This record gives sequence, structure tokens and C-alpha cells, in this order.
Amino acid sequence: MTKKCILRRLYEWDPVGPGKFMDWTTYPGCFRALCVSIFLTYVMWNSQEVFNWLRGLLGFSLLPIDAGRQSWTRLWTVIIGGTGILTSIAAPITLFIERRRARKSAIGQWYDRPDLTREELYGDSPELPEGEREVRSGMSKPEESKEPK
Repeated sequence: MTKKCILRRLYEWDPVGPGKFMDWTTYPGCFRALCVSIFLTYVMWNSQEVFNWLRGLLGFSLLPIDAGRQSWTRLWTVIIGGTGILTSIAAPITLFIERRRARKSAIGQWYDRPDLTREELYGDSPELPEGEREVRSGMSKPEESKEPK
């Protein structure tokens, strides 16, 4: 595999979306997003130490940690990382509320029966009258106005 192919695959990889790694519409996706947010917040909070560790690992001289620069870095870490963590916590809560609302709204509807068949649900059942079949399938024709012309 060439370097261009590897870079293209990394560039086209999208971790967020339906069915992806951090899918906000599933509880595991929200949990993964929370874990990634916590990890990145930790790395950003200790970025000065991480850079000094890398410099020491590569054999460069260590830089003294500037208190002013470190405080600005930590302020932006709180803003960026805190937003990611709070969003990752709020997403499953709103997901639970939306799912409960959808379950409650389906109670008592015509399709809320245990004996409902696929043909009845999609409106292609032969035993349904023609008018009801059109309404259930969503293909009803608009009624013409009965006003005199």
C-alpha cells in the first residue's frame, strides 16, 4: 500500500455520523465520544509536560514551563474540553428523552397492535378497502374542491 493510499484513507475516515465510531444516536457512541473527550482534555491540560517528555525522549534540551503560557493553555483546555465533555454527557440524556417521547407517542396508534402484519403496515394488504389502502400507504390523491366554477 502506498503512502498516498494510506493518507487518503485517513483523510476520508469520518468517525462521526450514523453507524460510525462516535454515533450520537446510540449510547455506545456517546460513551466513546465521552472517552475521547476526556482523553483529549487530559492531553491538552498536560500539554507542556507532554511536549517536554517528547523533547527529552528525542534528545532535545528541555524547555522550562512558562506559568503564563500554561495558564492560557489550561483556560482553553477547560473551554474546549469542557464543552466536549458536557456535550458527551448531555447527548445520552437527550437521547433517552427522545426515545421515551417516541414510545409514548406510538401508544394507541393504529399501528400499535401485536397482530399487525407487514401488509397492513405498508398498505398493500388485499383485504383492506381501496380508500383505506391509499391513505395508509401515503399515496392518497388530493380531493378536488366541490365549489362551483
